[in-house]
Amino acid sequence: MKQVWRDRRHFDHLIEMSRPDPDPDRPQVADTAERCTDPARRRLILGAAGGTLLGAFGMARLGEVMADEQPVLETLTNAGSALQPATRLGSASGPQADDDVDTTAIDRAPDELLDVPDGMIMFPLLAASDCFVLDNFGDGRGCCRLHVGLDIMGSENQPVFAVTDGVLAEKYTNTGTAGWGWKIEDDDNNVVTKYFHLAKDLRGLEIGDTVRRGDVIGYVGDSGTTVGNFHLHFEYRPNDVPIDPLPLLNVPDNACGVSNPLRG
Repeated sequence: MKQVWRDRRHFDHLIEMSRPDPDPDRPQVADTAERCTDPARRRLILGAAGGTLLGAFGMARLGEVMADEQPVLETLTNAGSALQPATRLGSASGPQADDDVDTTAIDRAPDELLDVPDGMIMFPLLAASDCFVLDNFGDGRGCCRLHVGLDIMGSENQPVFAVTDGVLAEKYTNTGTAGWGWKIEDDDNNVVTKYFHLAKDLRGLEIGDTVRRGDVIGYVGDSGTTVGNFHLHFEYRPNDVPIDPLPLLNVPDNACGVSNPLRG
C-alpha cells in the first residue's frame, strides 16, 4: 500500500497540473473550490478525483496477485510507444535522506550531490524514499501557458539546495501560486534559478544574501499548491530564459525515479 499511496500522490499532482503555471504575482485563493467556478473545469477535476480513487483500489488488488508490480505512474504517463523514457546524462549514485536525521541541522549538500561532471546541474534537494521527478517541462497549462519548470515530487521537509553561487534576488512570500520560494541570480554565469512551493522559511535568509552552490535555502513544502502535494518546482534559466533542466540534471538514480515525458 505504501507504493500505491506514493503513486496516488504523483497522480494527484497530474490533476494539479491542469491549473495555470505558478504566477508569483497572482494572489493565492485559499479555498480550492473557489478556483473551480467554471462548470467544465469542475467536472474535469471531479472526474479525475474519482479516477484517482478507482485507480488506487485497482492497484491495491493488483499488488496482491503480482509479485513484480510495474509502477502506476509509468502506465499513466506512457502515452504510446513513440514516447521514450527521459535520457539522463551522468546520473549519480546519490544519497538518500535518513528519516531519523534532523534535516534542519544540515547547512550544506553532501559531497555526493556536489560532485557532478562539468556542464551538469547538481540535484537541488536531498531525496527521500518517495522522491520522483516528473518530466513535465513544456507541459501545457490552460489555454496559453507552458510549464517552464521541472517538478520533483515527494521529499517532504527535506533540504533544498542552491545549484549555483549567487545572490537571493527575490523572495516569494506565499501570496501567489508559487508559495514560499527563492529566485537566485548567478551574475558570473548569467544564470537565474527559481525554487517554488517551499515550506515557510526557517533559515532567516533575506533578499541580497549571498549563497554558495550547495547551501540550504529552504525545505520542500506544499505552499502555493494543494495541501499535501509536497514537491519542488525548479527552474533553470540561462540568460533568464527557461530551459528544460532534466537532460543536464545529475539525478541520483538510486534515490529518485524519473517519469516518462508528460507532454505529447
